[in-house]
Amino acid sequence: MKKKEAANNPKGIGHTLLVAAGLSAALSILKLIAFIYTGSLIVFASFFDSVSDTCTSLINNLIYKKSIERADKEHPFGHGGFEVIGSLLQGLLITFFSANIFIESFRKFLSNSTHFLERSSLPFAAAALAFSALGGLFIHFYLHAQVKKMGKRRERSLVLLADKAHYTSDVLANGASAVGVFIVYITDYEILDPIIGCLSAILLGRIAYPILKKALKDIAHNEAPEEFQQVIVNIVMSVDERIKGIHLLRSREFGPYLFVDFHMKVAELLSLKEAHKIGDKVETEIKKIFPNADVFIHLDPESEPDQNYWNPSYKVPK
Repeated sequence: MKKKEAANNPKGIGHTLLVAAGLSAALSILKLIAFIYTGSLIVFASFFDSVSDTCTSLINNLIYKKSIERADKEHPFGHGGFEVIGSLLQGLLITFFSANIFIESFRKFLSNSTHFLERSSLPFAAAALAFSALGGLFIHFYLHAQVKKMGKRRERSLVLLADKAHYTSDVLANGASAVGVFIVYITDYEILDPIIGCLSAILLGRIAYPILKKALKDIAHNEAPEEFQQVIVNIVMSVDERIKGIHLLRSREFGPYLFVDFHMKVAELLSLKEAHKIGDKVETEIKKIFPNADVFIHLDPESEPDQNYWNPSYKVPK
């Protein structure tokens, strides 16, 4: 009863990631110009943030296309692992950039050097960062719309969620950076620039945490959310009155896929052919709600005692 089908490829995800990369690249160029004119480490941190956004969106587009390919001989469980790897690499890349920015800012702070800023150009830098914050807000809403569409279909894409996470943080980061540059300009305390640069690096590093957390949960094969498990149980028990129970449900998300297997108890006197038809119908109904689900059903007679090797997160309707 297990079918190896490719995940549905929601139209526009690849296009969405490319658009996000293009917009981020434009913001990167703007910030690079601002950094060349000012020498501000705040702008330097924001520039690297946008560069990492651009690179990861482009990489994510390639990885997503690979992850939704049909299962094959070498990858009988599909290619969802590529998306997990991509999400993990994205988190590590952001961590690498944040560490480099922090080291450079801290080095400048310890050197206690002054007059490394072009003060007259700071208003331009602040305006560029404020504009970047607005650009990031546009990208955020653009990605949020796609994530919302996927949510309605009970689908997910780790790379799209990761993209949305750091572009959302960019809005606050760019806004805060613009305020930081303006403060340096009006106070004329250049030492504030590396200090705020260090803070910007820490904020950038925090963006990597939820991305790495999601990827590591998939690698560790954590169970799917409790609400998903309960929906699956409710579907199973509502398909046919000859279904008498469900136990040993296991589920996990891996990239864009949801893997589900369970033991389904059916009426004692059903023929194997009838029981198989019921199982097929259950699988079809689950896939209506979870299109990217890979379902495996083990059939048990009604007299089979319930077994649970762990405390289940779901309740079986009576």
